[in-house]
Amino acid sequence: MNFTYHGLEHKPMIIAAVVDPNTGEQFGCKMILDTGCHKTSFPAILASRFGHNNDHPDVVKGIGCTLGGDCHFYTHTVKIGLLDESEPVAEDGKAIIRWLSKSDSADFIAEFKSEYGIIGRDIMREWKSVEFSDMDKPRPKIQIVT
Repeated sequence: MNFTYHGLEHKPMIIAAVVDPNTGEQFGCKMILDTGCHKTSFPAILASRFGHNNDHPDVVKGIGCTLGGDCHFYTHTVKIGLLDESEPVAEDGKAIIRWLSKSDSADFIAEFKSEYGIIGRDIMREWKSVEFSDMDKPRPKIQIVT
């Protein structure tokens, strides 16, 4: 499938679906496509928004490293879905997911202070290609082929 998006906030940012594969619940989330980030991640504070609990005893916790130094992370089960920008939502209000990642986990990072997530290379490697253009414009063009 071919997807064309127009970035948000002068960034290579799209609205993607975050899906809990255990419950099927879906959540919309702004996400930056970051080709330099190896793993899809979110601010830890967003975990509860997606129905997860960072303090649950079964959650994998650890210390990793980012450009800003050490970070504390919580790994949760989520999948990332791509929406069609021209028709992202059905009449019932549910997202129309046109593509869903095979990867089913992401790190929720305590030191990541933002309201958006990052789609990393773990998800992007599932795509045939991703191309950015018009990066100097308010809504850069992003093309994804899956």
